[in-house]
Amino acid sequence: MKKVLMFFFFIIFIAAIFAQEIKIGSVAPAGSLWETTIKEIAAEWTRISNGEITVKIYSGGTVGDELDILRKIKIGVLHAAALSPYGIKNISDDLFALSIPMFIENDDEFDYVFKKMIPTYNKELQKKGFVSLGWTNTGWVRWVSKTKVLFPDDLRQIKLAVDSSDQKAIQLWQRSGFKIIPLSFNDLISGIFSGMAEATYLTPYTVSSIGVTSHVPYMLDMPISPVYCLLAISEKAWKLINDKYKPQIMQRTNEIIGNFYHRILKIENEAVEVMKKQGFTVTPVTPEAYAEWKKMVDLSVDLYIDQTLSPQIYSEVRKYRNEYRNK
Repeated sequence: MKKVLMFFFFIIFIAAIFAQEIKIGSVAPAGSLWETTIKEIAAEWTRISNGEITVKIYSGGTVGDELDILRKIKIGVLHAAALSPYGIKNISDDLFALSIPMFIENDDEFDYVFKKMIPTYNKELQKKGFVSLGWTNTGWVRWVSKTKVLFPDDLRQIKLAVDSSDQKAIQLWQRSGFKIIPLSFNDLISGIFSGMAEATYLTPYTVSSIGVTSHVPYMLDMPISPVYCLLAISEKAWKLINDKYKPQIMQRTNEIIGNFYHRILKIENEAVEVMKKQGFTVTPVTPEAYAEWKKMVDLSVDLYIDQTLSPQIYSEVRKYRNEYRNK
């Protein structure tokens, strides 16, 4: 009997050694497609590893904003993160290059440049102690506001909420004459509900999912920049995963993330039509208005690029963008 008990406890001990829990942090709202996608990936990891790997997801900013999430990964409290461009930027400014306002104009241009840049971006992540599990575009941010906005001067009249973690961008917005309210993503939502902020930039899908249309019922139909997201794991946590599972884990994760943009576009288009029926107004951008926005951005963004991006990265993304346009 004693030998049987010792063997039983030995099996439990061995199982505990090889069992691994991966903790993923995300600011994506609970129930959002991004959270659902992460859950799908988590289930695949458990299936592929025959139960050796379990994944716990902390969504909706329950473990803080993306800067908090990155800090917790650094000290080992979390192991992985689903990051927006602003979280990505806190790993390296260079990873933010394709989100420079109005630098990339449409999906086809983004796809071309981004595919060319992924090897460079993955190397940059490795330098910072991360392993890329997959990248995806999640949509394009547009101006949403309490009152109708068409020209830059319209937006200058109201309080504009922007990401509080990017001080250089805040300074540029202020120099351009905007009334800036710096807020974290979590505070941005409450800021819109309370009236502290009267405008911000969000994807139509986000506007629909967080339910702020009654507070910001206008959207200017002018893509500002793509919101590309990343699922990344710390190099330390990745090394602890059994090597025999890694190829299949990487393959399935990339497959699932690769389908994300097509799924979210369909939901987003349907959501916009529903919001319109509820009084949400989509303002078409005119050629004159677009020219004013482009002129304003071009006058201010060069300084931001010089202060944040390495010359090599900016040269590379610009080369691929121009290569696409020349085709």
